[in-house]
Amino acid sequence: MKVSVKVNKEVAASKIEKKDNIFSGKKLIRNIELIHLPYYLFSAQIILKKKTIVQHICVDGLTGEYAFVKRENLKLMGDIDELSKNMVNESQALKIAKNAILSTLMHQNGKGANLISLNLKLENNIMYPYWIGYYKRKNGVDFDVVDAVNGKKQGVKMKPVFIKLIMQ
Repeated sequence: MKVSVKVNKEVAASKIEKKDNIFSGKKLIRNIELIHLPYYLFSAQIILKKKTIVQHICVDGLTGEYAFVKRENLKLMGDIDELSKNMVNESQALKIAKNAILSTLMHQNGKGANLISLNLKLENNIMYPYWIGYYKRKNGVDFDVVDAVNGKKQGVKMKPVFIKLIMQ
């Protein structure tokens, strides 16, 4: 399933062109394109001593980076046949998602999380959209990426994921 795009090309370009800080200049975009990154979308039912939490987590199929998502923000449409790009299999992604949820619980609640059980289920394989804008630097070409659903500029943690996607 593909996640539908909510942020258009012009909005993404304006976010990429913005100065990063007072020392940087405005970037002149040479090219901007829409790319889709494969993800495993898991739903998690976390049963604690005093409450039950339902959360959604995505694990990317290339490097195993994860992100917690609000399911209601994802409008899924159509089928996909691009999952062959995945380098992380479903069982590895499940393990990553479980570890991420457990570490987040420990970070938020310490040892007092009182976890009774954690049930993870693969909800869907999805293709998540991003706008990638290429611009000239002093000694070459660089790029920045904007999430095509919520409009947030992606940070350095995700840059290796996009480099791997581009190189395929």
